[in-house]
Amino acid sequence: MNGSRGLRGGAQAAGRRIGALAPGYRADAVALELPPSADFAGDELLETAIFRSGSWRVRDVVAAGRLVMRDGRHLGRSESR
Repeated sequence: MNGSRGLRGGAQAAGRRIGALAPGYRADAVALELPPSADFAGDELLETAIFRSGSWRVRDVVAAGRLVMRDGRHLGRSESR
């Protein structure tokens, strides 16, 4: 079974609209802002982002299909905290 069919099967069994990047589906995603000196591609870029991110800035975050951070700022969060 390939990963895509496994995701669809799990989503169907759970009765949830998950397992795809498509309108109406929930998704979690993170956009990192790479430093200008970053010279990575493909798997090396992914491995560096996960294991050695260091000074990379989290720019945007989508959780359960909702944008919760944009341009490094939490949305809907009080500035007084």
